[in-house]
Amino acid sequence: MAAVFDDAIGSLASRFFEIIKRGSVGLSELDEFSALAPSEIDPASEERACYQDILLKEPDKEDASALSRRLSVLLILKVTGLLGREPKPDEIRWILYAGYDSEGRALDLASSALEALDWLRKSREPSDTLRSGGLYGAQTLHGRV
Repeated sequence: MAAVFDDAIGSLASRFFEIIKRGSVGLSELDEFSALAPSEIDPASEERACYQDILLKEPDKEDASALSRRLSVLLILKVTGLLGREPKPDEIRWILYAGYDSEGRALDLASSALEALDWLRKSREPSDTLRSGGLYGAQTLHGRV
């Protein structure tokens, strides 16, 4: 991944790592790094393929952090699809907690990976929580994802 990122960053690499070592960046310096924004990643690039592999690849069952990372990305993508735009952090938290958006539209978690997450969450909840509404009840993903 480091080599792919280094190739993608090109001539900005030395300046980028200089600022990282320094530990701070001035507002006037940020413009020169606009080419590094996620929206600037070429969809056909090796860099994008690496990110997709890291974030969305079906992980080994023993790799809990990879599974958690993948499911987190899938949940955010589901919220994004529900809203039809990039969600704000508070919207993500609310929708995952409540199971619906501010207009009452339900969050559809239909996918085998997210169904597995729901099963895992339910297996850790006391039975009264399940009877109170399961995924969309009073005690849902809040604090559990």
